[in-house]
Amino acid sequence: MKIEKDSSALESEIKPLLDAANTENWKDALNILYYNGSVLVFSEEMRIPCLVSLKGPVDDLSQAIDLLFGRAKTNIAPLVVAIARFFIPKVFVMMRKTEKELSSTGEMKEETAVAMFITGLIPELEKSQDVLTKAFVEGAFTLSEVIAASVFKKLEEFRAPHIHCALDEEKYEKMVEKLWKLGLIRPRLQVNLCPECTNYELKLLNYPSLDNVCPSCGTEWVRGILYTFEKTFDKIKSENLDLPLFISSYVRHRVSIQAPLSDLQIYPSAVMRISENDLEKPLEVDVYLPQFKSGIECKVYEDALAPMTKNRVGSIVGQLLEKAKKYSMVGISNVYFVTNLSKGSTEEIMSALQKAMSEEGLKLSDLRIIDGNMESLLKWLDQTASIIAEGFNKALGQGLQDALPSKSIQTPISSGGQ
Repeated sequence: MKIEKDSSALESEIKPLLDAANTENWKDALNILYYNGSVLVFSEEMRIPCLVSLKGPVDDLSQAIDLLFGRAKTNIAPLVVAIARFFIPKVFVMMRKTEKELSSTGEMKEETAVAMFITGLIPELEKSQDVLTKAFVEGAFTLSEVIAASVFKKLEEFRAPHIHCALDEEKYEKMVEKLWKLGLIRPRLQVNLCPECTNYELKLLNYPSLDNVCPSCGTEWVRGILYTFEKTFDKIKSENLDLPLFISSYVRHRVSIQAPLSDLQIYPSAVMRISENDLEKPLEVDVYLPQFKSGIECKVYEDALAPMTKNRVGSIVGQLLEKAKKYSMVGISNVYFVTNLSKGSTEEIMSALQKAMSEEGLKLSDLRIIDGNMESLLKWLDQTASIIAEGFNKALGQGLQDALPSKSIQTPISSGGQ
């Protein structure tokens, strides 16, 4: 089957994750693979994937935020009154002046009146520039409390679905910390709030400030940091390409260690063509191994921890069955689904999928669903790579034996990279 294109060239972009996979203490970073990119989009206006770290006594902060909002409401009132008293009389004067000029000329067009009003008002504002600047500066200081509190609440709200859909808070914070140290994410915004004295800091930054205590009273800060993904990883994460790229690069790496002379063909996000209803349609295989007639489909659900109801199981099984059928159409007889679901959920889905395949008369050489535990994934990938490497070594050994004169062969060449 001809491969029209694949994403092998992007494997270098996720190398830090491959580095982490080959360690004992950095595998927490790999949990990012189990997040659907759409969950990490910050907002409709800012459609880029982000992460948020929150540390400190967050539960003690509600009263401090309440006071910051209350203080801002109190302080802004006199400022508004002062600006109004200064500004509104000048507006009325210019309106009356404009009306007199229009009456004397007989010109009554609305656009002319607006133009004359603005032309006359600008010099008055220029004369009062110092007063207005002072008022706006005072307003900025007053509003800064509201801005700091509002930014923190927004970060807290944005982070909440990340915790509910895949990881608990401790694992999430470990993941963010490791991703930052690996250079895959960058801090962009930091807000510190003191739950005791309501002191605050709001910073735009490239490197996070790790001061743990408020300089005013010595109480532990509540610290929120917004991270964005480095280019080009942000695009990879947005399109959920990171898991297929990780799988292909990891298997490629493990096979190369065990079978250095192997010629493994493995293609992430491979695009081929299938015929459906007399039409040619593209088919994307998340990870394609043509030498072994194997295809890996990555299913990273937006809410992996949602209850596995009967309807949800039926929906997922329908999707997987459809994908298995299409894989079979291009000669893939070994189909593997890598998910971010729990072990119990994957076992339930596997049972229902096997039943559905039997009813459809769809037969595959091998079918598996891998759950969303990182150790389970790495164990399965290691086993897969070992089987592939053993096959290459066995074929190489047989080829060498066939090439040597029969009288010189004493013992068979061992396989399995030993």
